Amino acid sequence: MATSVLLVTGSFRRLGNCEMFAKEVAVQTQIDQIAVLRLTDFTLKPCMGCYRCLNPEHRCQVKDDLYFILETMTAYDHVIFSIPTYVLGPVGQFKLMADRLACMSGLYPAFQRIGAVSAVFGGIESWRGVTQSMVNAVIRMMGFRLTGSAFIEAALPGESLDEAHIPVARALAEALCNPDKPFFPSKTLVCPSCGSDLFFVQERRLICALCDSSGEYRDGAWLSFHDSGRFSEKGFVEHFEGWLKPKVIEYAGKKDYHRMLRERYKDIGVKITRKTAPLSDGSEGE
Repeated sequence: MATSVLLVTGSFRRLGNCEMFAKEVAVQTQIDQIAVLRLTDFTLKPCMGCYRCLNPEHRCQVKDDLYFILETMTAYDHVIFSIPTYVLGPVGQFKLMADRLACMSGLYPAFQRIGAVSAVFGGIESWRGVTQSMVNAVIRMMGFRLTGSAFIEAALPGESLDEAHIPVARALAEALCNPDKPFFPSKTLVCPSCGSDLFFVQERRLICALCDSSGEYRDGAWLSFHDSGRFSEKGFVEHFEGWLKPKVIEYAGKKDYHRMLRERYKDIGVKITRKTAPLSDGSEGE
């Protein structure tokens, strides 16, 4: 049966490290139907925080290309996310999409059937920051079956296709096509549940900052570990149906109180616009 793969790239640079490496992974899969979706070719606007989209009868009222992007993803059997690191985190265009996660709840069942891998890029390994953990958390929360992820140290154009990185592309391709061979290489300790390398420490236990799983790690081994299930289907339902929707209903019951607070604070401070004069200490012309 014919299969297809969509490359979702986050870099503004066409045919840069992100796009070319993703295409190499796609070629390694030997899948004939390959498509490229550059997030930077589309308009993505910030979330308004209104939670209107949590009602299945409503769609997000922000007018941009988000739904086109999401519905395009559902048309493919596999997705390769290829995202660069900007200032220790994912590029802003990916973050804008991630901030609209509540809009995606209705597409969760469609995403569950789609396999995904991620390639994250940065110039220096020690400056990779939180990009890979955040990108993978978003992919999992959207519902995709994430089977592989790798950080690629590539700063100059074309470095992602250096000989040292080709085996990584091959392994990601295999993980995408064969979920029984996952590929999550890491030089640091990672959460066994979600793969994040971000932890809080509480009473000598490590708590994953992204999925809330926890355990005790000592001398190179996990002595105990509890999987929170945050990124499972059950965890998704518990958060969006069990917690978020009731909070929206609670907010609706407090609208008068909220309106009173807005009236109290609305005239405090000077709103900055392009026509606003800068603050002055009265020393002009001296």
